[in-house]
Amino acid sequence: MSLLIRTFAGKLDIMTMKTRNIRLIIAFLLMVQAISAQKLTVKSLEVAAMDISASQHERKADDGTSCALLKVLMTDDIEVADDNVVGSIENHGTEKWVYLKPCTTQLTITAVGHAPLTIRFATYGIEELTAKNTYELTLVEDDRRTEIFNVNGVSFCMVQVDGGTFKMGYIKPHPAYNPDYKGDPGHRVMLSTYMIGETEVTQELWQAVMGKNPSRFRGASHPVEKVSWNDCQKFISKLNALTGREFRLPTEAEWEFAARGGNKSRGTLFSGSDNVDLVAWHHDNATITTHPVAQKMPNEIGLYDMSGNVCEWCHDWFDYYPKTPQRDPQGPDKPNSDFKVRMIRGGSAYSNWANGVDCYVYQRYAHYEHSVPNCRSEKIGVRLAMSVK
Repeated sequence: MSLLIRTFAGKLDIMTMKTRNIRLIIAFLLMVQAISAQKLTVKSLEVAAMDISASQHERKADDGTSCALLKVLMTDDIEVADDNVVGSIENHGTEKWVYLKPCTTQLTITAVGHAPLTIRFATYGIEELTAKNTYELTLVEDDRRTEIFNVNGVSFCMVQVDGGTFKMGYIKPHPAYNPDYKGDPGHRVMLSTYMIGETEVTQELWQAVMGKNPSRFRGASHPVEKVSWNDCQKFISKLNALTGREFRLPTEAEWEFAARGGNKSRGTLFSGSDNVDLVAWHHDNATITTHPVAQKMPNEIGLYDMSGNVCEWCHDWFDYYPKTPQRDPQGPDKPNSDFKVRMIRGGSAYSNWANGVDCYVYQRYAHYEHSVPNCRSEKIGVRLAMSVK
């Protein structure tokens, strides 16, 4: 009898091991599938003003209203699962025609071998689609090198910025350029490769690390604000303990290079566009409050809100720019005798400046009221950086 029990128990152990192995194999395959699925990103989305295809090849919804036509420019077949899609997708070679109900505000597209991509039209300056209008959506491979972290159930993404050389500072062709101004001369900077946050640190991430939320404008996906430079050091220290990594604040040079779009920079006034409303929440469009991160158009390397929403602390003490080339500048070792303040960069939704003046990619802030290391302001938040070893 004891032999029979041992044999039966042994079979159960084997069955249990097989079940566990099967589960591990399934989990591994799902992980491989997730890793191997390439990502798409939006290169452009715009109204094709001269294209009358939506009228010439009109399609109507069940209620009789005329549809908008979205031409998706890519070679791979796509799938669109959305109640606003009317009829089937038409394949026109490199164009996939998707008919949508008017007033559609977003869409999720899946291409063969790619992860699903959700597109909010407002991010690209189109609040909703209009009947009988034709739109062109160009999708490309997302070739960014990224790393996803999860802290107490909250995920955030770091994006690699490849090292390069750029001219930092107050330079042409910006409209505010003043050749007689000598405070922040354009100077050459060489940077090593590093990583920077895809978005500003959100309130839910700060809460997950620190256990509290100091922000005035509440919202889990809004950027955290009312955090001092000193508070950010405590946050980073705890985050490093939780992740085993070495996060830090970006240097001012790293911040500006990333805001300009790194090696892919198109030389725009703001981070990602010459139109501030497309890329930033600022004085004229934010209604004096912050907004959820990543709602505006990203810049050339996929970073959001670098020209607006909240200003962002940098590592450096303030000092005037040098005129000579610099390699991986860290700022002065001690504060300037005139201004004992840390640098903050980027525009703010709570700014008093109209027309996006505070949102230029070269704009610096170093005034005593807001830049002292212990200042907590609803205008200022934080974005993480990390060295690449």
